[in-house]
Amino acid sequence: MTRLVARMTVYVSILTWGLIGVMNGRAALIPPEGAKVTHLRGRVQFVLRDAQGKPAGIVLKDRSVVLFHPESLRDARPPSVGDLVDIRGYYNLQNPNWVLQQAAIMDQGRLILDETGSPNPVEPPDFEAPGRFTVLKKMGVHSSVFALVARGDGQLDRLVLSDGTFVQVSSGGVVDKKKLKLNTPITIAGIGTGTGAGAGSSKDMKSGRFVQAMSIKDPHQFQQITAQGDERQSWMTIQGKIAQTLLTPRGLINGVILGDHTAIRFRPVPPEDTSQLSAGTYVEAAGAGKENQVFVGSLLLDRKGIGLSTSTSSNLPNPEPSRTLDRMYDQSQILTVLKDVYGDPETLILSDGASVQIPPDIRRGLDFFPKPGEIVSLEGYGGKYADGTAIRASSLRRDLDSDQSS
Repeated sequence: MTRLVARMTVYVSILTWGLIGVMNGRAALIPPEGAKVTHLRGRVQFVLRDAQGKPAGIVLKDRSVVLFHPESLRDARPPSVGDLVDIRGYYNLQNPNWVLQQAAIMDQGRLILDETGSPNPVEPPDFEAPGRFTVLKKMGVHSSVFALVARGDGQLDRLVLSDGTFVQVSSGGVVDKKKLKLNTPITIAGIGTGTGAGAGSSKDMKSGRFVQAMSIKDPHQFQQITAQGDERQSWMTIQGKIAQTLLTPRGLINGVILGDHTAIRFRPVPPEDTSQLSAGTYVEAAGAGKENQVFVGSLLLDRKGIGLSTSTSSNLPNPEPSRTLDRMYDQSQILTVLKDVYGDPETLILSDGASVQIPPDIRRGLDFFPKPGEIVSLEGYGGKYADGTAIRASSLRRDLDSDQSS
């Protein structure tokens, strides 16, 4: 009888996969570049959670990892620890363990998720895309590596630990998979949510832990995170008290300036998300940067034990074009010059508090290199907001007369 039930389960599984293809109008899965189609069957070891605590993937006992969008679940119940699941999807060839994305999952004969026709859900970070802040708490984790999760481009930016913790490297950082192996003990510092109850917790894994890592150290205390893809940048940690916020010309907040004139930059977020980033607040951040600015995916408000994590948001449909920019003029002294990865001036902070973006075409046309202490005159477009003034420069010149008179 047991053999008959098992055989019938296999037949139902095969029939169901065939029906999925027919219903979706696809004769077969067409894998993206660098991926192949496979079918897996096994029992769930961990349920992975994202920064909002929503189910974002599962890990099987054989270390196979399946990632998905929480919104793709067909009902309120994700797979649970111990469930026997059938999975069909694209696997990434860049990992020592199986990693599937754009997959379909059947849980005990139920089709609960099908992302086989969706675009790749994981892309390199875009610091220009508007986002929202999520409030998380400061976390330190010591465990060993259970599974590695590289993107399709081969960059390793996620880990699953042996206690079920899902680790996302802070935006702009990656881990060298040649140095970090399965079962390696590591120590992680960052921000996150959940308690990391692991496989021995309650069946629905409501307490699964998510950590956005600012630091990952091996047993020898060597930092394992490096800046992604650009050798001109390095993985940096900076800390200090906020002097002022940085704005886009349309009024979104995209960074803070510290008292030592270093900058922490993040994707643009609405001002209402930044109430905790007031002047005088002590912050710490880690990310890819050069010289006096670093681009980050998270901030640690160290003395409060909480952190802020930025992510793109479907609830914020690109608010940037919604406001008409004003014609702006300014003449003031330069306090701080923020440079891009090539060492060219990207943003100026003026003594009157204005932040001035210098677009690439204006940078190329400059006949001088802006320096702190110089007085500049500029024209551009932007606005005056509760958090300050922001201008995108259309012309910029050094005020020689003012310089000489001083």
